[in-house]
Amino acid sequence: MTESLFIQMVALGFPPSVLPESRFMVVLTAYLDASGNNDGRSDTVTVAGFVSNEANWTAFYSEWERALIDLDIPIDPVSGVRMFHMSKFAPKAAPYDEEHGWTEQRRRDCMDKLLGIITERAALSVGACVPLSLYDSLLSAPVKRALGGPYGMAAQMLIPNVGLYVHDRNPDPWINYVFESGDDGRDQVQRVFDRASRNNDLRERFRPAGIEFRDKRMYLPLQAADIIAYELRLFWSRQTSGDNARYPLKKIGETLPRMWNVADERLMRETDEQLRGLLGA
Repeated sequence: MTESLFIQMVALGFPPSVLPESRFMVVLTAYLDASGNNDGRSDTVTVAGFVSNEANWTAFYSEWERALIDLDIPIDPVSGVRMFHMSKFAPKAAPYDEEHGWTEQRRRDCMDKLLGIITERAALSVGACVPLSLYDSLLSAPVKRALGGPYGMAAQMLIPNVGLYVHDRNPDPWINYVFESGDDGRDQVQRVFDRASRNNDLRERFRPAGIEFRDKRMYLPLQAADIIAYELRLFWSRQTSGDNARYPLKKIGETLPRMWNVADERLMRETDEQLRGLLGA
């Protein structure tokens, strides 16, 4: 995808009447964590990414595209384009291993470069973690039907927080949400977004403009979202052992404002009560 096509796609996510300075976009991707399970089931769903305005995402695109070339990021064999894979980079899997020339210094230089672009262009980092055991045990049947599943719960956590954060800093914002097309739970996320869009009160408070599902091989901001989703998923899954955040997450957390939330028992019960009220259940 060329930069000019990306600019057109961003603009198409908003009604023509929305001024450029009022256009904000959230890019999000998800990870499932099955650590500790022997049957392949996941323990948690983590959805995370970044928020910024149209001008900064446009600048991000050209800077990230240039960085992929300068850093000699491997070409994806499926799409034929350069693509940064955090799930391969972090564990030093091929083609990001020493056998392919990825020394520790090269890895650090690469991550510093990419994090520098993210922290320069993003306005806010966001993340939501949904433990499936709590989702299954604490939410009532009507609320589960409304959310559709744990991805819907993650969207329910993110959309209000993002909307209120942006609204506090811009008099008339509209927010477009872009999720990775390869993630499971698309219907769940769409369901929550549609409910916020149809309700006049929620629409005015949270300002959702639209929702899209894109391929991160072509939609470069999703590669940045992939970094924080991977790191937050890892961080939250290791909390019981007392492990600290790794360098990428520390850098993001120290540089950008953040909204990172785990759906604990209190939040699950509050969400259940609020949605049952909206649903009249």
